[in-house]
Amino acid sequence: MNEPLMLIPFGPGDYLALSPTELAHARDRAREILGAGWAGDRAAAATTQSPDPLLTAEQISEATGVQAAWFLEQARRGEIPHVRLGKYRRFVLGEVVESARFRERAK
Repeated sequence: MNEPLMLIPFGPGDYLALSPTELAHARDRAREILGAGWAGDRAAAATTQSPDPLLTAEQISEATGVQAAWFLEQARRGEIPHVRLGKYRRFVLGEVVESARFRERAK
């Protein structure tokens, strides 16, 4: 019986298709190559312990030098990633920057 395939994004517009068994094997092999205590384990633990903060438009404006109104307008249009909490919109700096980079590469 064939195992279902998992599609894993691998760069812009590119994917890997692996079965759960192949994925587990690839993960184990990577850990063998990288050795014990590899950075990915520490990064995964840090991510679960302290997620990226949600920023207001003003805070992300200060971090990027782009006007807060631009972020709010782009969020309303659905052009940039954001989290909607009632009437409030919040942003994760890394997600917004990655989105901008992806759109720039797609041009």
